[in-house]
Amino acid sequence: MVSLNELIKRTKMKQNVRYLLFLLFVPLLAACDQPTDASLSFTDVPIRVNTSVEGGGSTYAVGDEEAWVGEELPAKLFFWYEGDFKNETDKLLADNDGNKPTPYFTYLMNDAITSFSFADSRWLDTGHPYPENTAVYATGYAPRTLLKEDATSGFRKLTVTETDLQKVAHCDFLSCDARSEQKGSFEHPFGNTANNELQFRHLTSKILVYASRHETITGQVYVRKVQATLKLNNENEKFHVPKELTWSNLNEKNPDGTDKWGYQVTEYQKLENGLTFQDNTDDMIMVLQDKRIDSCYVCQPSDVTTTAVAVDLSVTAEYSYRQDFSSPYEFTWSGTNLPIKAINDSGQATDEYITAFKPGYVYEIYLKFYKTGVIVTAKEVEWEDGGIHYVPVYPPGNSSDDTPPGT
Repeated sequence: MVSLNELIKRTKMKQNVRYLLFLLFVPLLAACDQPTDASLSFTDVPIRVNTSVEGGGSTYAVGDEEAWVGEELPAKLFFWYEGDFKNETDKLLADNDGNKPTPYFTYLMNDAITSFSFADSRWLDTGHPYPENTAVYATGYAPRTLLKEDATSGFRKLTVTETDLQKVAHCDFLSCDARSEQKGSFEHPFGNTANNELQFRHLTSKILVYASRHETITGQVYVRKVQATLKLNNENEKFHVPKELTWSNLNEKNPDGTDKWGYQVTEYQKLENGLTFQDNTDDMIMVLQDKRIDSCYVCQPSDVTTTAVAVDLSVTAEYSYRQDFSSPYEFTWSGTNLPIKAINDSGQATDEYITAFKPGYVYEIYLKFYKTGVIVTAKEVEWEDGGIHYVPVYPPGNSSDDTPPGT
């Protein structure tokens, strides 16, 4: 005969077993509406995609092979099941750190994003197959080598790992947004149209410096090893670079009605000593032929507003009266309070000055060297080959004797 104590003990064991089974069964119920690798069948067709950067190359002249330096970036790509691409709690398009979706797979690019554009008919083979009866969506970010995903929020929060801010300033940051057009399936694969190319959006604005020699010093003075330092004219204002990117609602709609999500810069780092542009070659600066010196990428906090943005520019270069630079000497020049005229939404010139360095815009600075000074020309242009506006800037204090004829 079983004792009372034994009966109680057996009853408690049964209750514990039922409770354990309940705990195992609950997550299965929660996940039953989501496709999993175990519940899906897969085709034998690999996912091959095109990748591009917004406006990539469109603002540069043919032959300027170095213009993309700082933009040839490897990305991390995320591929999502269609069920996760919805504006619901715990989905990709929702602000919920605690229950984030798991991608079908991720892909770490080793080559630059621009290496696989649709225009060049080059595809990136991910090595993963299309699932049957469902589409796959794609998102991503770059550069993957400088960004670290948060331990809790995962892909939703990225932190810049590089501590040398000048190195950070020499690198663009990009977001591959959650666009509804950016999808592929076995029936309608990625790469069949330019529209479902994986497009990366600039999170920074680009400042690009070029240099040339004025025609009046042809055969007289030779120039090389140009270095320029750029600061904001207001000592209380500084250039900034990204510190943290956050996966956010961009307050735009996709064609299918879903919200468009992507990365935005949410924390910034100050560049106390401005931006440094440097030509690291021994190549001579040519007459009437612009040579790219360097480019930097900056962003401005949304709470920083000014009536106008002006810059201070300090330039050094190696001058010589001999073409072989056997007897060089250092040339220095500086200009202050140099404004940049703004362009409107159509890319046309205006009488207004820029009040910010806007993401997706290029701010080009041209240095034309002559015997005793520099003429600076500023150009603002949309990254997507918008309207161009040239603004000659003559630093205060230049005498007519120092200004070369014909300018």
